[in-house]
Amino acid sequence: FYFYHYFTTIPKDDTQAIEKAATEYIGKFTKYYDDDFQNGKIAKTVQKGKYHFYLIEGTNESNEKCVSLCIFRRDEVFKNKMKPIAGTIGTNYTPDKINYHCSGEGSSFGCINFNVFYGYDMQETEYSFYYRGVKYTVPIEDEIFLHPFIEIDSNGTNASLIYND
Repeated sequence: FYFYHYFTTIPKDDTQAIEKAATEYIGKFTKYYDDDFQNGKIAKTVQKGKYHFYLIEGTNESNEKCVSLCIFRRDEVFKNKMKPIAGTIGTNYTPDKINYHCSGEGSSFGCINFNVFYGYDMQETEYSFYYRGVKYTVPIEDEIFLHPFIEIDSNGTNASLIYND
């Protein structure tokens, strides 16, 4: 039990291990699309509770720039370690575009839903969205944004994005 947790997780402060694990995790899915994701580097990080969201910049097998998302969960036994649990396939690089990822993780108390908005090389300085009927405006820092929502229920996140509002 302890060996499994120890050897299937990586230290949460080890940037190189995180980049390698994220690249391998994303790469597992891209190989089915004849487009291998590689050379992943962390572009932005957001932590919410035991979940870490990483926007990963990499390349495909044609050496074209790609941006993907990888979600890690903190290990329940070794709190200083984590492992990837969800992510996007290596999306082609499209500057000034809003991307969206939705996935979930089952648990004994319900479904945990991840709804993540992210963008790269954004030209605007802020973006707005509605969440549960309230409008939020968030700055875009260094032309990148990564905004995850986590909800523990089976209804999903009631969020809609407004861009160039």
